[in-house]
Amino acid sequence: MRNLCLFVFLLSMFGCHQPMSIKAKRLADTLAKLRKLSDFRPLDQEEAYAFMNKYYLPRLDSMPTKRKIFIHPLAGVDFKELFIEDSVKLQKEYEADSTHKVSNAVLMPPPPPSLNTYQKLNWDGKKLINTIVIKPYITNSASENNIKAWHRRYGYAYMCVSYPQYNPYTKYLLVREWVENGDWCGTGRESKFWFVKTPSGWKGDSFRWNISQYKTENP
Repeated sequence: MRNLCLFVFLLSMFGCHQPMSIKAKRLADTLAKLRKLSDFRPLDQEEAYAFMNKYYLPRLDSMPTKRKIFIHPLAGVDFKELFIEDSVKLQKEYEADSTHKVSNAVLMPPPPPSLNTYQKLNWDGKKLINTIVIKPYITNSASENNIKAWHRRYGYAYMCVSYPQYNPYTKYLLVREWVENGDWCGTGRESKFWFVKTPSGWKGDSFRWNISQYKTENP
C-alpha cells in the first residue's frame, strides 16, 4: 500500500511538471531559432564593396543625390539588442500561454532615435565606382542662410549608408540608408533594404521580421 501511495505521488508530480518541461523546451528551441535569425554580421570588405558597386550604387544614379555618400558608414540595426527585446517578449508569451498559440505580431527593428555614424570607419572612395565620398561639414545652426550654404556645397543631398549586415544562416543582407539634405527634419529620410543571397548574386527581397517564422510549436 505504501509503494502504491508513493507511485501515485510520483505520478502526480510528474503530471504537474511535464507541461512545464514541454513549454520550457519549446521556448528554448524558439530562442535558438531567434538567435540564428538575429545573427547578422558585417560583410567581409571585398564582398561589401562588390555589393555596393553592383547592387546599391546604381540605384543612386536615378535619384537627386546621385552617387554621393558620407565618408562614415551609417549605424546599422542593433540585432543583439533586438534579440534581447524579442527574447523577453517571447518568454512572457510562453509564461502567459501554456498552449503557446502562434501570434501574428510582427517584430521589427526599432528605428534609431537619430542619425548615427561610425566615426572610426571610412568608406574608401577608391573602391567605390564613380562615387563622391563626402567629408564632414558642420554648420553652426539650422538657419536659412546655413541651409542655403549647405546646398550650394552638396547640391540636393547625399546618402549616409550602413555597412552591409549579413546573416549566414538565413542568407539575408540588410543595408540602412539615410538621406542627408542639410535640414533639421528627419521624417521620411530613412530606408532599409533587404537582399537575399542566391547562386547568381544578390536579389532584392521584401523581408518581414515575423515572430511566426521562429516560433516552435512541437516539443
